Formats: sequence, C-alpha cells, structure tokens
Amino acid sequence: MSPQLISLNLHPGQKEVYNAFWLEKMLLIQLRCGRRWGKTELCARIAAEYAIRFPGSLIWWVAPYYGLTRIGYRKFDKFFRDRKLHNTYIRHARQEPLHFEMTNGTFLYMKSAENPDQLIGEGVDLLICDEAARYSPTVWNENLQPTLFDNPDSRAIIISTPRGHNWFWELNNFIDAGDIPRSRSFHYTSWDNPFISKARIQRMADDPGAPEEAKRQEIYAEYIDDALSAFAGWRACLGGQRRPAIGGHTHSIGVDLGRKKDFTVISVIDRQTNEQVYFDRFADPQWTVQSARIAGVVKHYPGSIIIETTGIGDPVVQHFHETYGVKVESWQQTSRSKDQLIRHGQILLAEKSVKLLNETQQSKELDAFELKFTTKGTMTAGAPHGQHDDCVIALLLSLWGLAGLSVVIPTNVRTSGQRREAYQIAGGVF
Repeated sequence: MSPQLISLNLHPGQKEVYNAFWLEKMLLIQLRCGRRWGKTELCARIAAEYAIRFPGSLIWWVAPYYGLTRIGYRKFDKFFRDRKLHNTYIRHARQEPLHFEMTNGTFLYMKSAENPDQLIGEGVDLLICDEAARYSPTVWNENLQPTLFDNPDSRAIIISTPRGHNWFWELNNFIDAGDIPRSRSFHYTSWDNPFISKARIQRMADDPGAPEEAKRQEIYAEYIDDALSAFAGWRACLGGQRRPAIGGHTHSIGVDLGRKKDFTVISVIDRQTNEQVYFDRFADPQWTVQSARIAGVVKHYPGSIIIETTGIGDPVVQHFHETYGVKVESWQQTSRSKDQLIRHGQILLAEKSVKLLNETQQSKELDAFELKFTTKGTMTAGAPHGQHDDCVIALLLSLWGLAGLSVVIPTNVRTSGQRREAYQIAGGVF
C-alpha cells in the first residue's frame, strides 16, 4: 500500500505530520491541536499503514479512559472497511480485550491509562497516546515510555488538546529545546481543519458562559494554566476555621448523599460570617446512619438545609420532617439545575465572598472540577471522568442556601459566568 493511498483526503496540517512520521522518520511526534482538528483520524491512518508495512509488530493505542479507546477502535476499523480491505488485512477484531489481530501477525491493542499497572508489558513498536494531556503525570514516564526501550526504532505519537501547564506542556518544551533526538512538535488550531463546519467552531467561540482562557485552550490549543478549571482562583477563598456554632448565628447546610461506593458530604457555612465552619465526608450507604449524622449536624448548627436527593426524591424530605422536625429542601440534579448551581458558586468564589476550610478532598475536587465543551459547541462543567464531585456539590448547595435562594428555579432564568444586575432567582438577587 502506497503512502499516497493512505494520505488521500488529509488536510494540509495532517499531511505535514504524516510526512514527519513517514519521510522524516521521527521517533517521537507530539501533536497539540484544538478540538475537531482531526488528530485521532490521522493517527488511525498512520497506525493502519504501520500495521500493514511492518508484519509481526505490536501497536498500542492508549486513551485516558476506556470509553475513549473505542473511538480509536472504530476509526481504525473504518479505515479498512471504507477501502474494502478488511477481509484482506484483519483476521480478528475482538472486544475483550479490545484489539485487532492482522493477517500478517501484527497486533493492535486499545488500552486505558486509568489503570497504569496494565500498561506494563512487552516492548511496543508503535505507541499512540490519545488525549494524552488527560493522563496522570506518571503514566508517560513510568509506564508508557519504558515500553519503547526494547526496540531502538520504536515510534510514538502523542496527541492532545492541551490542559494547562502539565506534563504534556513540559514534554513540548523538551522537544522544542532540542533535548529529545528525532522528535518534533506540531501545533494547530480548530480553525486549521478545512473539513469541519466553521459554524460549530464559532458556536464554541461565541459561548458567553465560557471563559476566554478556556476558548484559547480548546480552540487555539494554547497552554493556559487553569483555563479549564471551573473554579479558577478559588484558593484565595481559603481561611475558614472549624468551630462550634456562635450563639444567635444561623447556617446554610448543603448535603450530597452517598450511594453504594459514593461518599456522603456535609458542608456548613455561617450566614453571619460567610465562613465554612464544618465539613464531614463519610462512606456509609445506610440511610439510618446518614440521616442520624445529618440531623446531628443540624442540631449543632441551626439553619436551613438543602439535600441532593436525585434518584431518592421526596421521602428524604418527609423523613426529616417526621423524624427530626427539620425543614429540608431537596435538590434534584438535572443538566440545567446543576449548571445554575455551578454558576452561582463560581460568582461567589470569584468574588471571594466566602472563606473555605482547607479540607484535602474538597480542595482536590475543586481543583479537578473542569469546564467541558460539548459536541454541540456549548460549555458545561463537572468532575473529570471517574472522579468524585461529592464535596463540590455539597459546598455549592451550602453556597446556594447562603444566598437565601430557593432550589425551585424559574424556567425563564439563565445565568452566566458574569454577575448581571438583572439576575434574579426566586426573589433573591446577587
């Protein structure tokens, strides 16, 4: 199969990277791109040609979590089917573990970086690292890079949209400084793909709820520290102290209920001082244990309480009324209610309106909670795949109650990341 057949329909940027791999024979290529540039499509084509040209080789395709490995799997498979070459070159395409066995003895395995211990094995001839900036910092250095040591001609292509100043950024610096032999880095924006709808990119660029830093990172592939942090700069709010309730003070209590392997988290904020004064996080799925601990907190910190009751519903509220005589509001999570809860918290934290406790898990979740572009080009927010957000939700609920706002939200209200004078929810203004 000739390079010309493979490179058909590649846009100019893809051809440049393609030539660096095949003509310049670079051993390490780092590709930093904006969303929808076509980096995964390009790597599937390169992997397909490599699988054919080098019989008996071993190829790994590694994604940050298992769900993303299927994207690479589908693109690799589609390449052969579109050219009616599947029966000629593919002996088996299996789901468990996800891999291809070629008729010439080459194997392509799809792997996840979620469990680094599973990335230890025999030497790899070609390594594709997809969305690598999402990997844990140790995955490349301790698990993936050593798989290239056995074969002096092993190749690696590391592709990603950047995510701040992490290990992917550091690798870029090493390559550009000439510290890694036979390596090249490439940088392209979303606009550099002539095949994609410019209207979709424009929707991302025009989203009023997305910070400009996030747009620069996701569209222009710039290295912006904290660009996708939903609560960038929140550490300026640290300074809260654990303490008993002060006589006459009332409190806003937010609770995220744990289910099965999740944690129950309780956050308490003093209304008079705007200070987080209590935090609890425990794992016990028994409702009797959860309710007793929540009731104990309410007894010591009188005030209002909002409980996340998604999937449980009104019986939780009724239980507190009947058993403890406590007035509770329930918060049901939907994409819309969560968006408004997050945006309200963003405003208070950005304005440093509260003082937070320096709790390790809460801090980790606030740091990790990220802004995300959807496939429709809009912005949402949430915890990274596979990570907890219990502490963040509990905190946001206590912040919501702090403003004296009802969790019942009118349908005609849409918040933004900026304070707006006309923004009102259920009679509350902030």
